[in-house]
Amino acid sequence: MTSLLSLLAIPPEIASQYDSRLRAAFPELTINLVDHHSKIGPYIASADILMTFGPMINDQVVRDAVNLKWIQALGTGVDNLVDLPSLRSDVIVTNLQGIHGAPMSEAAIMAMLALSRDFPRTVRNQDRHLWERWPASLLDGKKLGILGIGVIAETLAPKCKALGMTVVGITSVKRAVAGFDRVYGRDELLAAVRDLDYLVALTP
Repeated sequence: MTSLLSLLAIPPEIASQYDSRLRAAFPELTINLVDHHSKIGPYIASADILMTFGPMINDQVVRDAVNLKWIQALGTGVDNLVDLPSLRSDVIVTNLQGIHGAPMSEAAIMAMLALSRDFPRTVRNQDRHLWERWPASLLDGKKLGILGIGVIAETLAPKCKALGMTVVGITSVKRAVAGFDRVYGRDELLAAVRDLDYLVALTP
C-alpha cells in the first residue's frame, strides 16, 4: 500500500481536518501525520509521498526516505526542498502554485486597513473599556506598490483599485498587467517606491 507522511507543524484541529479529508479522498493510502522532523523515525523509510512545507524539512529527512517518490510542498516555494543535498533526481517535487491569490490578497488588504485605521489601538482600547477618537486614514486615494507580480499580485491589484487606490507593480519582467496603473522593472525599484503609501512584497 502507498504510504503518505504528512510533516506539518499545525494546530491539532487543522491537522485533524487534513487527516480526515485525506483519508476520505484517498482510502487506499496509508497516512501518517507528525509535527516535527524528529518524529519521522517510524514512518520515513516506508514513505512514498512526503507532504510538507520547505522550512519543516532537513537533509536527514530525504536521506532516510529511501522509498520516496514524491514531495508535495504545501506552499508556492520549493526552496529548502529542491536544494537538499540528499534529494534524489528521481523524486518528483510539486507545489501548490495558484491557490494563494484570494487568501493572501485579503490578508494584505486586512493589514492595510488595520494600519490605516490604527486597528490595534482600537482593540487595546476595547480591552481597556476606553473610548477615544482619532483621525481615520482611508485607503481611498493611497498609492500601493506590489513587488513581484504573480498570482497573488494579479488578484490583489484589482481589489485595491476597487478601493480607490493607485496600484503600481515592480517586476523582473516588465509588462502590462490588468489592474495595475503602472509597472516598473526591478531596475527602477527606487523610483517606484519613492512616493508609496504601502508596499506589499511578494517575492521569495
